[in-house]
Amino acid sequence: MCGITVAIKLAGRSGYCSPDTPATNRLTANHRLKKRKLTNGFINNYSKVGVDLQSQLASSLKAINHRGPDSHGTWISPDGNIGLGSCRLAINGLGPGGQQPFSNSDASIHAVVNGELYDHHRIRDHMTQLSGYKFQGGSDSEIVLALYQYYGLSFLSSLRGEFALAIYDSRKQLFLAARDRSGIKPLFWTVHNGTLLLASEAKALLPFGWQPDWDVRSIIDNGWLTEERTIFKGLRKIRPGHYMTCLSLDHISEGQYWDHDYPDKHMMDTRPEEEMIEGVRAKMLDAVRVRLQADVPVGIHLSGGVDSAVIAGMAKHLLDKGEVKLGTDGNHRLRCLGIAFDKGSGYDESGESTQAFLLTPRKENFSRPKDKIHIR
Repeated sequence: MCGITVAIKLAGRSGYCSPDTPATNRLTANHRLKKRKLTNGFINNYSKVGVDLQSQLASSLKAINHRGPDSHGTWISPDGNIGLGSCRLAINGLGPGGQQPFSNSDASIHAVVNGELYDHHRIRDHMTQLSGYKFQGGSDSEIVLALYQYYGLSFLSSLRGEFALAIYDSRKQLFLAARDRSGIKPLFWTVHNGTLLLASEAKALLPFGWQPDWDVRSIIDNGWLTEERTIFKGLRKIRPGHYMTCLSLDHISEGQYWDHDYPDKHMMDTRPEEEMIEGVRAKMLDAVRVRLQADVPVGIHLSGGVDSAVIAGMAKHLLDKGEVKLGTDGNHRLRCLGIAFDKGSGYDESGESTQAFLLTPRKENFSRPKDKIHIR
């Protein structure tokens, strides 16, 4: 888990409609925006604005430091119009090369990423051979730059994982933000005082002057759950499988890059039962394999149920077969974590029996007297 924050001063902010404006009116208003040179001193007074933006980004990242306590980093464009910030929890590529924001070799493209991108070793090798891209470190998130630089916007279809990302391409004057297919990682946005703001959490927007106001209608009709609305007025979220672009600091648009594609339920599946079973097993093994790629110790939460037991069993199988290695030196052992109530309560989700069967280390007991919860 990491945190990102973005601030972009919009050139056409006087004609921009807030996210609460009906979609039809918003589109019309956005088309009326004229690309023009800024005359409000935002460019001409960069020294002051740059310092202010740096301070705002630092305060924003401090507000979500719990998401990424390992390191903080910011990038501000030379004209002071755009700022990207990241607080990082290091999992892959623990060295300086994994620091964010990322920049390509000629510093024309910059990116911040929250999340984890699976199978990044294969993609890294593929992009090195395909385009000769020079990676700076071993972070999984850095593949975003290589893929975008080669494929453009279509690079999103190559990403597998849980993520929220933001990219600024200075040559195309294009800003891009996107969220993973299932919406596991959050990304909120709003426009405040002519500035497009995005962040992993709403409170990260407070240093920019944004103030929360309950959206009672969204809360009542579950708009915060099923739509792009949130529990606050004027604050939106990028939906799962969707992206946002801002071209020339002016026109904001949103689009969808992925959706579920289910087979026709009326079509008979003619595969033998054994083939179906093996197909499910192969996909699950692959899913577990790519999620075990980490330069830090890896643990599995055992709930006492079948699902976590299957995942733990497959992870142990892959390790025993030597198909994956844990840690930078490959010597880390798989650990298990379980939560249990007092014995005799009837609620045992410690997964002790699964852990004993797998013969993996278990975290020592930890209890809190008030609620009697034990973490094993």
